[in-house]
Parts: sequence; structure tokens; C-alpha cells
Amino acid sequence: MKNHKKYFLLTVLLIVMSLLFTGCMYFMPVENTIYEPELLPSEKLILPTINVIKGDLLIVYDKEAIIVADIENIDIVSCTILGTINELYVKVGEVVKKNQLVGILDMKVINEQVFKQEITVEKSKMNYDKQLGLYNIGKVDFYTLEFARLSLEAYENYLSDLYEKQVDHYLYATSSGTITEIFRFEGDSAKGDVLGICPLSNFLVQYEIPATDNLAPTDALLMSLDSGKLNNDGKIKILYDGNKYNGYVFRTSSQYSLAYDYFGDVVYGQIAFIGLPEKLILGKTTTIRYIEEEAYDVMVIPISTVYPNDDGTFYTYVVADNEIKFRTIEVGITDGIFYEVKSGLMEGDKVLKSR
Repeated sequence: MKNHKKYFLLTVLLIVMSLLFTGCMYFMPVENTIYEPELLPSEKLILPTINVIKGDLLIVYDKEAIIVADIENIDIVSCTILGTINELYVKVGEVVKKNQLVGILDMKVINEQVFKQEITVEKSKMNYDKQLGLYNIGKVDFYTLEFARLSLEAYENYLSDLYEKQVDHYLYATSSGTITEIFRFEGDSAKGDVLGICPLSNFLVQYEIPATDNLAPTDALLMSLDSGKLNNDGKIKILYDGNKYNGYVFRTSSQYSLAYDYFGDVVYGQIAFIGLPEKLILGKTTTIRYIEEEAYDVMVIPISTVYPNDDGTFYTYVVADNEIKFRTIEVGITDGIFYEVKSGLMEGDKVLKSR
């Protein structure tokens, strides 16, 4: 029995070895698992956008200008009595307020007259009171009392006249403005015109402009503005010292003149303010900004996001749900940075930012 087992094992061994040598048998390799990372969905491209907002647009131009006076509209401070100027408290170019004391005449003579007349009036009052007392006790008649009363009244009237002359010795500004010229000085006889004042309402801002065909003298108010547009009614709005003012544009052939004839290669633009700022000083060089066009509380977008069509219209690209859409728009004025959008967009829309 044991021999049979040995023969069986030997036979199996021989068969296995035969199969190995003949290549009819092979071992299956262990299966290898390849781990691939899970692929995430592609992230969408984030489009750069700009919101359509509301804002204000001003088209302004700066002008280096000088403050001048409208010499056709000067208020004169005059002296109505004969006297000598004792003191002047102002000089040319100084700003004054209406009723401000600007000068005084020699008060010595008038003050002496007032002093003497005040004494005379006081004595006359005492005499009248005395005569009234005597009249009440029958010591003097009515005519004596009446003479004393009339004398007192005459002395008082003359004193009132002297007081008025005393006031006339003081010179007051007739309006708020700037002293443009002084005609008489300290020590001069003062009867007549003493000095001239340019009221605030008569100030002009003057700037030099080239004399060209489109600025013909006959077109005094049809001035060509910096953009090439005509200022047909002569009215403009002015930004000065942070505030906005209204004014009129004039054109003149020479400085300090409102004549519209032309005699040279240079003309001057002049702006007459309506409601002039008090900080303007005669003869001072300053910078003004006049508004050519303005739009308030309108939709605006950067000009870099606006593109022209061949037919003169404009378009932009609106971004919604991260998709780009073509959009025709109507634009208004531009200040060189933003466009006014009249139609085609709404506040809060997002337009594609220019790269």
C-alpha cells in the first residue's frame, strides 16, 4: 500500500515537471488596481465686470484769468461840501462793504462851529426857560416869551445843519465792491468825486483767447467753446472756489473794455458773473473752470467699455449668468473718463471690463 502511494506521488511530480518544461502551464499574476484621481468639474472662467452706476458728469475747461472791473458800471463816492481830505482809509484794489467808512475830511473847522453852536443853543434854552418862568408869574408879556422861543428854534435848526455838514465830512462806500480808482488824495480839496468802486455784480473775469474767424467781432456772444461748440446765448456756468455760479460770456478787443470792435491779433473773453463770489480780488490772477455740459444722476460706464458701430451707434458687452451678451446702447456726454448712458442699460447691469 505504501508503495502505491509512492508511485502515485512520483507520477504526479513527473507530469508537473513535464508541463513546466513544455510551456503548457503558467501562473496568473495577481491583478493590480490602478487608482485614478477623481476628476473635478472644470471651473468656469470668472469674467471681469463693472457695474453700471448712477453719477454726475461735468465737462469743464480751466481758464487762467484775471479779475477786472466793468468800467462802464462803477459807483462813485462823492463829496458834496467844500473841504480838504484829511484821511483815506482805502487803496486801489481793496475790497469794501457798503456803508463802510472810506475817508474823512478835515473836521477842525466844522467841529469848532458845532461846539460854538452847541453852547449857543444851551444858552438859548436857559433864556427860554427863564422867560417862561417870568411869563407864568406875569413879569413878561407873550411877545417876549415868543421871541425867546423863536430864537431857540433858529439856533437849534442851525445846529442841525451843522450836524449834517459834520456827517458830510465822512465818506462812506456806496456799495460793496473793490476800489478801482482814487481821484483825490489826502490834502486835496474834496468837493466832487473822490473814488470809484466796482460793485461785486460788475466784476469780470477776463482771459486771453486767439483771434480767429469764428470769433468775429460781430458775434459777441457766439463764442466758440473749447470743444468747438458755439455758446449761442452767451450763458455759462462757472466753478470757482468749490461753488457754482452763473455768468455771461463777452468778447472784447482790448483789456478793460467791453467794445466789440477788433483791432489786433488778440481778443479777450470776459465773463460777467451773476451772483459773484466775494473772494474775487481786482487784478488777481486766478483759475476758473467753466462748465460746458453737465448731467446729474445719470447712468454712467467707463468709456473703455463702450465701442462704436460703423453706423455711428455704440455697443457694449453685458455679462449675465457668466455669459457675454452683445448690447446696443445710446450714449450722451462724456468727460473723457465716463459715458452717460441714455438707454440700453439699467442700473446694476454688469458690463465686461476692458482688458
